[in-house]
Amino acid sequence: MPAFLALVASVAWGLADFLGGAYSRRLPTALVMVWSQAAGLVGIGLVLVLGGWRPPGPYLWWGVGASAFGTLAGAFFYRALALGTMSVVAPIAGTGLVLPVVVGVVRGERPSAVAVAGIMLAAAGVVLASGPELRGVGVQRTSVAYAVLAACGFGGALALIPRAGPDRWAMTTAALTAFSFVATLLFVLVTRPRPPPRSSPRDAGGVLAIGVLNVVALGLYAYASTRGLVAIVGVLASLYPVVTVVLAQAVYAERLRGIQLAGVVAAFGGVVCLAAG
Repeated sequence: MPAFLALVASVAWGLADFLGGAYSRRLPTALVMVWSQAAGLVGIGLVLVLGGWRPPGPYLWWGVGASAFGTLAGAFFYRALALGTMSVVAPIAGTGLVLPVVVGVVRGERPSAVAVAGIMLAAAGVVLASGPELRGVGVQRTSVAYAVLAACGFGGALALIPRAGPDRWAMTTAALTAFSFVATLLFVLVTRPRPPPRSSPRDAGGVLAIGVLNVVALGLYAYASTRGLVAIVGVLASLYPVVTVVLAQAVYAERLRGIQLAGVVAAFGGVVCLAAG
């Protein structure tokens, strides 16, 4: 069951990321984030009312810490999607799952040979997928840099979320969502970004859907990671770039160079190896 929930979380995250990239191309990134987080906050609030509430405690700081990483990662990721090619950006950001493995090694864990191979394969995939972008115009190079920063942020969040405890997944998700909303709202109030004239009520509905999907994915991952092996659950939840890439290919008809396609396949292969290891 934890593995299945992690896979469902990856589908929800992949769809949310695709919508986030699509709307970030038409609307300011900060507005996309704050409105989607507001919807997510309402959603997780309903979960707490329906039985997810637990007494607050020090464990909430794990959610706040994960939120700090996740908020920055989300901003970098949406910006990367707005500037670059989704089929390149998404796999690069997805390699953030390497960070929890590295943290585990520092703390004394010893990953298997398959897991080590997965890390190397994922790193090679990033280099191959982003190589042509780095040799392109400045905007393409910038999108790759943002994607790498997003990967670091997502990895940090994935490493911290499970530390809250098995019965506190809803409260941890609520703390994470609330902190992200407040931080982004303050940024919006300071910068005062304005939506472009072509924005419409349909855009608002799509942005709100991003928040609902994100909070569903966060909740499922937080629940699954406290009931299954984090090394497996975290990697399976990180398969979301597959969904984003498939949607980008279908909707935007994105075309990758041969070396980029090889890099995307290698990055996904690294994810599979990490799951198996």
